[in-house]
Amino acid sequence: MNGIKEQEYRLIMMIILVIVCQLSLQAGDAIQFKHLSLKEGFSQSPVFSITQSKNGFIWIGSRDGLIRFDGYEFKTYNDNKITDYNITHSNIKVIYEDNDENLWIGTSNGLFIFNQRQEQFRRVDIGLSTIVFGLLPGDNNEFLWVATNRGLLCVSLVTKQMMDVSFSAGNEVDLSKCLINCLYEDEKKRIWLGLEKGLVCYAPTTGEIIGLPVALAENSYLQEAHLFIIKQDQQGNMWFGTEESGLFYYDVYKDSCYNYRHIVTEPQSLLSNFVRDIFVSDYNEVWIATRDGLSIFDRSNRKFTNYVHDSTNPGSLSHNTIWQFMRDHAGNIWMPTYAGGINIFSSYRQNFVNIGERMGDKSGLNQPLVNSVLLDNEKDEIWVGTDGGGLNHVDRTGNMVQYYPVRDMVNHKQSNIIKSLMWDRKKRIWIGTLEGIAIFEPQTGRARYLELKKDKHIRVNALLSDGDKVWAGTENEGLIELTEEGVVDTVFVNVPGDNHGLSNNTVSSIIQDEAGKLWIGTRGGLNCYDPQTKIFTTYYDTKDMNNMNSRMVLSLYRDANNRLWVGTMSGGYYFDKINKEFHKLNAPEVSSDVIQAINEDNAGNIWFSTYNGLVKVDFTSFRPPFQEEDYRITRYTVQNGLSSNQFLPGAVAKSPYGEFFWGGVNGVTTFYPDKIRRNENLPVVSITGFYIHNKEVTPYTDNSPLKSTIENTDEITLTYKQGYNIGFKFAALNFVYTENNQYAYRMKGLANNSDWNYSGNQRNVQYTNLAPGNYTFQVKAANNDGLWNEIPVEIKIIVLPPFWDTWWAYLIYIVLIGSIVYYIVHFFRIRARLERSLFKEHLQNQRQEELNRMKLEFFTNISHEIRTPLTLILAPLEKLENEVKDNGKIYSQFMLIKENALRLSRLVNELLDFRKAETGNMKLYITLNNMVSVARGVYNSFESLAVDKHITFNFECERETIDVYFDKNQIEKVLYNLFSNAFKFTPDGGEISCSVGLKGESVEVRVTDNGKGVPETEQKNIFQRFYQADYSGYPKAGTGIGLAYSKNIIEQHKGTIEMESGRVDDKMRTSFYFDLKLGKDQFDSNQLIIGDEAEKETTGQMENIPVEDCEEAMPKKATLLIVEDNVELRTFIKESLLSVYEILEANDGKQGWDIAIENIPDLIISDVMMEEVNGLELAKQLKADERTSHIPIIFLTARAGYEHLVEGLETGAEVYLTKPFSLRILELNIHNLLAARDVMREKFTRRLMYEPTQTVVNTIDEKFLHKVLAIIEENISNSEFGVPVLAATVGMSQPILYKKIRAISDMSVNDFIKSIRLRKAAQLLREHQYGVADIAYMVGFNDRKYFSKEFKKLFEKNPSEYMNSSQEEESDNPNEE
Repeated sequence: MNGIKEQEYRLIMMIILVIVCQLSLQAGDAIQFKHLSLKEGFSQSPVFSITQSKNGFIWIGSRDGLIRFDGYEFKTYNDNKITDYNITHSNIKVIYEDNDENLWIGTSNGLFIFNQRQEQFRRVDIGLSTIVFGLLPGDNNEFLWVATNRGLLCVSLVTKQMMDVSFSAGNEVDLSKCLINCLYEDEKKRIWLGLEKGLVCYAPTTGEIIGLPVALAENSYLQEAHLFIIKQDQQGNMWFGTEESGLFYYDVYKDSCYNYRHIVTEPQSLLSNFVRDIFVSDYNEVWIATRDGLSIFDRSNRKFTNYVHDSTNPGSLSHNTIWQFMRDHAGNIWMPTYAGGINIFSSYRQNFVNIGERMGDKSGLNQPLVNSVLLDNEKDEIWVGTDGGGLNHVDRTGNMVQYYPVRDMVNHKQSNIIKSLMWDRKKRIWIGTLEGIAIFEPQTGRARYLELKKDKHIRVNALLSDGDKVWAGTENEGLIELTEEGVVDTVFVNVPGDNHGLSNNTVSSIIQDEAGKLWIGTRGGLNCYDPQTKIFTTYYDTKDMNNMNSRMVLSLYRDANNRLWVGTMSGGYYFDKINKEFHKLNAPEVSSDVIQAINEDNAGNIWFSTYNGLVKVDFTSFRPPFQEEDYRITRYTVQNGLSSNQFLPGAVAKSPYGEFFWGGVNGVTTFYPDKIRRNENLPVVSITGFYIHNKEVTPYTDNSPLKSTIENTDEITLTYKQGYNIGFKFAALNFVYTENNQYAYRMKGLANNSDWNYSGNQRNVQYTNLAPGNYTFQVKAANNDGLWNEIPVEIKIIVLPPFWDTWWAYLIYIVLIGSIVYYIVHFFRIRARLERSLFKEHLQNQRQEELNRMKLEFFTNISHEIRTPLTLILAPLEKLENEVKDNGKIYSQFMLIKENALRLSRLVNELLDFRKAETGNMKLYITLNNMVSVARGVYNSFESLAVDKHITFNFECERETIDVYFDKNQIEKVLYNLFSNAFKFTPDGGEISCSVGLKGESVEVRVTDNGKGVPETEQKNIFQRFYQADYSGYPKAGTGIGLAYSKNIIEQHKGTIEMESGRVDDKMRTSFYFDLKLGKDQFDSNQLIIGDEAEKETTGQMENIPVEDCEEAMPKKATLLIVEDNVELRTFIKESLLSVYEILEANDGKQGWDIAIENIPDLIISDVMMEEVNGLELAKQLKADERTSHIPIIFLTARAGYEHLVEGLETGAEVYLTKPFSLRILELNIHNLLAARDVMREKFTRRLMYEPTQTVVNTIDEKFLHKVLAIIEENISNSEFGVPVLAATVGMSQPILYKKIRAISDMSVNDFIKSIRLRKAAQLLREHQYGVADIAYMVGFNDRKYFSKEFKKLFEKNPSEYMNSSQEEESDNPNEE
């Protein structure tokens, strides 16, 4: 009983859940329209007229003006660029193009002509307030008939003026005055005119109105109607559209007139009685534009098929009020509307029909995702398995869709998702779902689920009927074999390690080949099952083993030639069953596609459904392995009319008539492959934009190279600057799937750019840096179906060269070059003459320059040679000065000699300094000095001379301190020269003044006299070297280098020196003045001497020379070594010092070194400039040797420069004296150096406290001493250790060691060793660890009495007393460390 109740319950639920939808399919569902509206950039303004020009553009008349459309962009023209006449809001009712490609535009405000080449409007005078309703060309296109509210007018197409029209006086209607709504010329050249009421027929040849056919003349409805449109079909029948009376049809053969009106109760009647336009499409169909939509009249059954706006259907009309029909060159029908933009019907867009989701009252699927399609070929019905909507039954004949859910609540089958469908032999439908298999009975509408596996839901992806068996492919549950009654027979699953079993448990597709073998697509490759052997064989693409996607088989298909096709996650394959090989279609278009389903059309082409549309493979040659030339790939996407690009696995079926049904995410797509229309119209290409430097150029752009619009331009001439950056925009005037148009372009004339550049749908190109020359830009295009128009449109481009690269420029260049050559030749001729004349002058100047150089070189050499004799003059004079002071007569002569010797010394120094300045070797040593103090010092030295010559001598300064950075020594020389010149040329009783003051950012020093002055002709040469002005009456004194040297010094200080000479208040005044900048920024850092260095004197004298007499200070004679290559000077020095010192002599540095090493003198006096070994090298050797490093060195040299002084002192010399030198200064320096050596000797003696590790080692002498102390310490307990052992260990001879120790410590070597022993003993006694005897032996004394005696001599206490006193000191100071 429970079983019967369960069956009844299931039956009741099935009957309740069967939902039958019997809503009639909307008429005209198969027609789809493309829209041009605000979304595509088109305004929402009402459109009243539309036409296509001969060049392919679409021209649209709207309330906004005239609009041009190229398939991509809208361009609006609404004003006249010449007269500023605006046609906006002048409704454009009609557009006509004449043979000159001018557009005649009839508006509600008159008639206009639009010149496409110039993009200009022109008004045609046909009277004020004239509304134009229609335009019709006359015979031979010489004139134009114009239908207006003021009658029928005629305008000449040549003169663009009104023409007179002769109407017959007998006409019943005055055509020159009545309102004419429309006009049409029939095949007999008669003009049919639609009036405000009724219809007339006019004969242009006679000017008469001819009688209408009886059926028309007697039709009162027609004669009272307001006609809008008149047309004639191919059979000669006439069609009339009216404002309120519907459509009239006149059959010329039957002389019958039929009136079609809207009938509310008749859905297949005319949609509205308001008819705006008529289009006769072919012999059977007539399209009617009405206020309420589109009606298509079928003359075979006299029925209307109506199309209206449907908000649920994006392919329906955008608006119902249609104003006009226009058929373009490709056969598309354009329908402008009042408020919905433009609708375009293209037969190329009707290739595919979609059975989509139910929208509102419109019949459709209850779920758009379709996983399986099953055909009932006997009834032309479709069974659709949806993803969530159950089973949908589409009856295309009865226009009904029925919905059947597959849920089974009793058996807990809640899913309504269908994955696969199959017919069995009993005409039952097997349904594979997410939860198993159900068998559906179409007759009863009932389904029952099979039990595949108890208490488990199994997803069934694929079903195959095999006679009395059924095969089911599942998700993760393997392959199931069932009986026809639904009983599970066998389950095949993957067993790891079993090479003859199923390769993977997920089965996506199953087919059977001609031999009865099963081919099974799995996630683990292609499997073949042989029912005879019960063995599975697995196949992979061995050439793509690493690509796991190629193993995931989604679909299988056996074509009419029994070929096996395999669809995978990584493209499509043909599987050669004989050779067991995969052959992939490697074309880039399909090589990586996911192949969802496969089928074959009646022509033998293979079709794939993918995630990116449908793909057709047309084999030109079937020769695996395939090459790309063996097949052609055609892909269809939403851009070709598909409702969606994404299709689902296994969802495909084909009818016996060849119709395809593909399931995807947006329903079922149906089509006949052999009826897919291909667009065979070659696209017309137009260049629609031209750009220079990224800005669009028109004929009205400033400096535009265009004389007309770019569309009508054949040649463009550009300047070279314009050629830097140009661009083109182009469009293929193919309005079917514009986005699929393809382009190719090239610029002929460019190097390596003769091939076509294929840019896909990119329609812009830019060129930069076009060189001057001739080019041709070409562009061609292919339509949406890839058909190329191989005749390109082209524009010739001429890039002019810059003006400097033109022929006339080259002519100018030739003239200029010729002139230049002439003048060059002329110039060189003149130059040759000048060179000859100047050569002599040059030789003379060269000789003079050489003479000056030789003079300067001579003076310099002489100066060096004079220095040493000067020394031998000045030094004895200085020594004799005290001896002759008492003898007045001799003393005066003596002072005269000394004064001139000093003057000679200054002159020598000046010559040497001037030589340095001339050769660039003079170096400044800049310090901060008080200019007033320096100038006053030089001034003071000339005061006695001023008194002797009775000269008024003044010094002026603004303030007492003016600090300036300068080389004091050099500036003093400048001042000395200026004062000397002033005194030299100022007579007795004259005036000389010196002033120092600030002048802006500098200081000025001026020396002024009232002497004879400098002649004006010689003032410019006054600062030249060796120049002496001619002063008659004055002796020519001097060398002529003083002022030149002064100028050089001032210029090196970055200053200026000038001279002024002339009469002031009838008195001669001569002023020499120089300016020096304040601050130090003008000097290099290496010229500045800062801080202590600035205070050092550069004379090399010792700073604090004692005044006591040398002989009194020295207790005993010291040994001096004199190294001098000049015998006379060496002898003089020797004789001068011999009474005080022991003197050793050497001729040069080499001999001096040998004597110094042998005798270890107390001091060395050396010249610097000597042959073989000079004084500097000798000093370096002496200071680097332990034996001689302690010996002081005095340099005597003629090298007086500061850098020479520094160089000499850096070698270790203590004193640097320049020749000629003062003998007294030399004696004092010798005395002080020897005294300082005694002080140093005492310091070393005090530090010999046998703590060698604490001795600071910072000189060679101290290092030597440290070494000696270490040797003594090492041998201190050795009583045999003495002078021989120490000398051998140190590496010196005993005499030299003796002198070295004597020089450092003023002790003999034995005394020095004994002193160290005794001091070590004192240290041990203070430690109180040993007895006196022990300590004596520890420090090398064998005799204790002798040790005590010598200890007492040094410390004034015997060892015991010394030990006791040290203990008492420690007890008195217990905390002292």
